Amino acid sequence: MTHCHHTAIPLRHKLHKLPDPPPNSLPEVHDTDIKLNFQQLVGSLIYMAVCTCPDIVYAAMALSQYNASPTQAHLLAAKGVLQYLAGSMDLSLEYGMAQSVISPPVHGLTRCCILMDADWVTDEKDRQSISGYCYYFLNSLVLWSATKQKLVLLSSTESEYYAMTHTIKEALWI
Repeated sequence: MTHCHHTAIPLRHKLHKLPDPPPNSLPEVHDTDIKLNFQQLVGSLIYMAVCTCPDIVYAAMALSQYNASPTQAHLLAAKGVLQYLAGSMDLSLEYGMAQSVISPPVHGLTRCCILMDADWVTDEKDRQSISGYCYYFLNSLVLWSATKQKLVLLSSTESEYYAMTHTIKEALWI
């Protein structure tokens, strides 16, 4: 994939509604090798997401749910994340930014900032929500997380409270 076509987003389609792959879309991969190739690729994406690429955390997490029985369409979606990474190689996290993350800046509180959000019923397959948080210290991103909530929640408010509780527990630990 050295000279692949770059994409602007990691996942173009919802994974439970992937279009059928065109014939001969993966000629180098036999049907018996799809599972092994998919698991190796997703493992590498998870490693990259945890260590250096927080922008692919959701894509890596969503793809990893299909490790047990991936299809050709799932393998193509994982390769789509590689196409995104090929197009974003020049992007990086920069520490010591001059501008404040908080807009407008709150005097005395710009040294540390925690941002949190939750999407209610993001996964239409199992009806679970996704929540995430970012910790900024001295206007630099130092910690982030995006996880699927363990419960099926009944409202967006309940989903936000669940995410807030998880974020505050992490903040207390730090």
